[in-house]
Amino acid sequence: MQLTIRDISEADVGDYYCHAENPFGSVSRPVSVRIRNVAATNNVTQCCIEQNVTSGCMEACSFYLDIDAVIDKPQCINDFDKLMRCAAGKEPHVCLFAFT
Repeated sequence: MQLTIRDISEADVGDYYCHAENPFGSVSRPVSVRIRNVAATNNVTQCCIEQNVTSGCMEACSFYLDIDAVIDKPQCINDFDKLMRCAAGKEPHVCLFAFT
C-alpha cells in the first residue's frame, strides 16, 4: 500500500493513518507529513558547487545520489549532507510510504 502526494502544499501537512484489514486481522499505521523549507534547485551540479562540495566528490552529485561513490571515498563523508541536500532538490516532490 502506498500514499502518494503530488504537488505537496501546506494543506497536505498533518497526520495520516493507513488502515488495512483482511480475514487474518487488521493493522493501522500513522504517518506524519511535514514540509521542509528547502530551496528548489533544478541544477544539482550547480547546487553542489554552491554547497562547496569538494571536487573529488562531485561525481557523487546527482538527483540519484551514488552512495557507493561516497563510501568508496572516505573523504566524501564530510560532504554527504551537502550531497543529500542537493539531491533532495528534485521536482516534483512525491512522498511514498510503504507498509508491510
